[in-house]
Amino acid sequence: MESKIFHLTKTLYGGGGEYAQRLSQALDSVGCDSRVISLDGGLAPIRTGGTGRISAVYDRVLSSVINRRSTAPFSSSLRLSCFRPTVLISKNDIVHLHSITGFIGSRGLRSLIPKGAKVFWTAHNPWTFTAGCMLYQGCDLYQSGCVDCPILKFPIRSLSKLEYQAKADFIRDYNVQPIANSVWMAAMLRKSPWFSHVHDIPIIKPIVQPCFHVGEKKRMDQKLSSDDKVVIGLGARSLTDHYKGIKEFFDYLPADAPWIKKVRFLLFGEGTLSLPPQLDVRLMGALRTSEAMADAYRSMDLYVSPTSMETFGMTLVEAQACGTPVIAFEVGGTPEAVSPQDGVLVPAGDFQQIYSAIDQIVMDPSVLISRGDNASAWVAERHSPDVVALKQQNVYEQE
Repeated sequence: MESKIFHLTKTLYGGGGEYAQRLSQALDSVGCDSRVISLDGGLAPIRTGGTGRISAVYDRVLSSVINRRSTAPFSSSLRLSCFRPTVLISKNDIVHLHSITGFIGSRGLRSLIPKGAKVFWTAHNPWTFTAGCMLYQGCDLYQSGCVDCPILKFPIRSLSKLEYQAKADFIRDYNVQPIANSVWMAAMLRKSPWFSHVHDIPIIKPIVQPCFHVGEKKRMDQKLSSDDKVVIGLGARSLTDHYKGIKEFFDYLPADAPWIKKVRFLLFGEGTLSLPPQLDVRLMGALRTSEAMADAYRSMDLYVSPTSMETFGMTLVEAQACGTPVIAFEVGGTPEAVSPQDGVLVPAGDFQQIYSAIDQIVMDPSVLISRGDNASAWVAERHSPDVVALKQQNVYEQE
């Protein structure tokens, strides 16, 4: 491709940032000139304009007010800060948006992206098609304008209408082409008036790096393999994130169940939880690199994801790539992230079925090895860098 590709994301960490970075590296490896622009990357955008300091203060105040007057995560697109890239973006280039919440609004995007450039936007969460929601909780007001958003309290409830219009104007003016990270997300995008004219929304699933596929399954240290316990892992960026369900998993845990004595729990993520003393639990803290994540997954016999909503489920495919079978709630895009023959999906919110599934595996752990090997092969066929890069390149060239 002759055009340069610029991936815009707030940070390189987290689901959207990692997706952007891995996709950019994969595209570069197949001959595309692909780069990432992020606040913590080498091509960090620079705030511009004589009123830059005033705009920055306004943005912080706006975010603070919304945080205090909302009942769920909501990010504004009415930010005033303008930016310029540290490298020239021309009208012949491609700009690919990823997770930009809490960083840049519609005004900032207009200052950064020249008119005429092709703009693509991968929907990692509902913010791509709503006024400001970042988590889908069953509300479909985005299909009719997000008027009177139920998660915004007085006196800012009507703000959702302004947010919706500002984002709609940007999408229309730049002819933004949506990309979904799952079939579930594509279905949500099709219901949005912003993308009703798009007949075929591409689905580009995330890349699983080679480090998750390389190496024999092993324990992280001798302590983890000093007995015959089944090691069950749970993790997220924050262990206390209500939407990830880890605290709830332990709150409802039947502590007197026979299988509990045969299990060692391995937790990764920021923060701590108050857990029953009789449980065998190891805390790993936050894991900052893919290699550290891969080592953690390989040290587990089983990975459990009790999240209440996922647009895809990156930890699920990473765990399976390492040879670790998974159990998860059937929500959002998680059915697409779990090997249909080797993983276990249970109805959303039904912790008792998760415990029953764990019980069956713990009492007969011989199934773990074959399930893990099969799941690893299933992930390799669908999420390798070269496979995903070629699919994405085709999408750029067809538009």
